[in-house]
Amino acid sequence: MTLEEKALIRMRPDFSKLREGGFIERDDCFIKTAEFMNGDFRAELRVYKDGRLEGKVIDLVSGEEYLPLRSMARSGPYVSLVREKYTEVLRELAKPAFFFQPFVSDQANMLARYLYETFGEEPDFPFREKTGDDLTGVFRNPKNRRWYGLVMHIPRSKLTKLRDDDGDFVDVLNVKHDDKTIPELIAATPGIYPAWHMQKKHWISVVLDDTLSDAAVRELVCQSREFTLSASSENRSKNQN
Repeated sequence: MTLEEKALIRMRPDFSKLREGGFIERDDCFIKTAEFMNGDFRAELRVYKDGRLEGKVIDLVSGEEYLPLRSMARSGPYVSLVREKYTEVLRELAKPAFFFQPFVSDQANMLARYLYETFGEEPDFPFREKTGDDLTGVFRNPKNRRWYGLVMHIPRSKLTKLRDDDGDFVDVLNVKHDDKTIPELIAATPGIYPAWHMQKKHWISVVLDDTLSDAAVRELVCQSREFTLSASSENRSKNQN
């Protein structure tokens, strides 16, 4: 993941607002610039017409690109400060013409829209205040606050157990499922794994990278939601008796 992708991890360009947001159109992209660190550097943010983002930092003393920014081997205080300030500038450049999404992947955001449009339910982010984790979102049954969906942004290797997947981060959805069919479902369905970070007897993990269709993901999360609604009914019946 590039510095630009990290800085704007849940932001997407609104092409109808790029010009009024200060971006200048070129042949294949829109570009916006700003100086930072007392005019020592210039940040450039490019938005390509296929949605790709690229950025560059120019050292205004030398007129050359500031290459230490991209080298993770360079971790001194000055380089680290330039990276920090560049991240801040990128967000400011993007703010007038980008929109914010609750999750990283398009499929996770599709799911969030579907659940809001269908049930009026939005995710909350319970770990934001304690740990600063604002990428882990929970969907809850509003009647009993039980979780029926958990979206996390984690290394793919947590599921595949392959070291080569360490650097590949993906959105993953944990949902409840019928205990009796979980082993068969995992064995037969690419993109579904034993639940990570939750009880594997009752939960599964679904990679939200379009391995499963949107329709299949919606069906799984709605089934999970039904499990929590059934739990509410059972609890009410027990209390009445």
